[in-house]
Amino acid sequence: MQNDELIAKLQPSSSKCICLDEEKTPQQELAMETLLKRREELKPKQDPWKQRAGKLRTRMDMRRAEDCVGEKYKVKIEETAKDLADKVTQLDLFLQTQRASQATSEELICTRNASIRSHLEFRTPLFANFSR
Repeated sequence: MQNDELIAKLQPSSSKCICLDEEKTPQQELAMETLLKRREELKPKQDPWKQRAGKLRTRMDMRRAEDCVGEKYKVKIEETAKDLADKVTQLDLFLQTQRASQATSEELICTRNASIRSHLEFRTPLFANFSR
């Protein structure tokens, strides 16, 4: 029963709201017409802006893709540079080893030559004495 009473109270209020919506003042009518006209005037101007926004979004997406490619390229270059630096370090160590080895070889040759000279100098007087 309570629901029926509430519905009975609500119906007059609801019909008043509908009546108020239907009763518009001339100023409200004029304002509505002005707004509708303005909307229709602006509609054609809206399309180029929508197109421009779409183009800007496309450009932005392309730039993001280019940035991604650029970042990958940058990483690849950094890796290549690191590899080259490692190879240069290895080459430097190899050349240092080579120089040390060459210096040792030269010292051994000098020592050998000195030994041969010493040996020959020792043998020369012996041959001289032996020949007589």
